[in-house]
Amino acid sequence: MKDKGINEGILLMLVILPILFMALQWESLPNKMVKGYNLLGEPTGHMNKLSMLYTVGLCTILSYLLLLLIPKIDPRKRIQEMGSKYFSLRLIFQLLIGTILIIVVKASLNDQFEPIKYIYAFVLVFMIFLGNYLQSIKPNYFIGIRTPWALESESNWNCTHRWTGRLWIVGSIILSVTNWLIPTAFPILIGLGLLIITPVIYSFIYYKSNSKESMQ
Repeated sequence: MKDKGINEGILLMLVILPILFMALQWESLPNKMVKGYNLLGEPTGHMNKLSMLYTVGLCTILSYLLLLLIPKIDPRKRIQEMGSKYFSLRLIFQLLIGTILIIVVKASLNDQFEPIKYIYAFVLVFMIFLGNYLQSIKPNYFIGIRTPWALESESNWNCTHRWTGRLWIVGSIILSVTNWLIPTAFPILIGLGLLIITPVIYSFIYYKSNSKESMQ
């Protein structure tokens, strides 16, 4: 129980961190701030800094509450069985959300700062961690490659996640290098798209190949 309280305290500190960062920079922030960026790094719009502060707070709080709630509504209770692994996932995800929000706020302090490369860098680090995490994850309805074929077959789930984990680790490392070497974001977008789509294809192929074997 004590460890759980400490863990939640750490997560709540990460929730507060982006809000605190923005508050400390309040006087230096322009009244009109970029509210976000699209996948190519182009601004998606602007809002006043008070609205931005509310948005930052809402994003961190909702992400915290969502991951806190998932184990309670998991019908199989598989998330609870993950124990410290699920806390590690929450920790890295909360850190990712907070870091991205800080990067977006920082971009309003420096016109020369290019946030998209830093955002992709942290997303790819998260995917490397997730790739390692996926290889031992048990079947559940909330986390992982939740194709209908994987959810219906434990062997499909296990093979798909082992293969996906290795793919994401290697692919994300390659994309991390590419992110800093190539000025445009297109290769990163294509690479991320492939990392997301190919596990679904793999799960389907595994299902079809095993269906044929069972019919023979």
